[in-house]
Amino acid sequence: MECRNRDRGTIKWTAMMLPEHVKLLREWHAEDNYLPEPQHDEYDFEELAHQIQTAVQTNSLVHVTYWQNGEAFSVECTVQALPVQSPKLVILSPQGNKAIYIPHILKLHLYDA
Repeated sequence: MECRNRDRGTIKWTAMMLPEHVKLLREWHAEDNYLPEPQHDEYDFEELAHQIQTAVQTNSLVHVTYWQNGEAFSVECTVQALPVQSPKLVILSPQGNKAIYIPHILKLHLYDA
């Protein structure tokens, strides 16, 4: 004799959820995945500046992980320019040119040339 409960699990409860509940659950899920803006100290900026300077001089490939709107993004690229008057790093990736705000850089890994 088979004594398994053959209900439909959560499928039967989805019809009872109101659109407001679904919206709140989606917002709650998005809030759980939110990454706060990075806070760097002067030593972090000094190390980052050294890595950027080395990347510009050697024109080598770098892996940049940066923060944007609560999410972390990664890209492999070469550093094109470091404008003196601007706190942005200009990179060239397979997707094209992009400017990244330097305080939003989480990690920069320099590949050996």
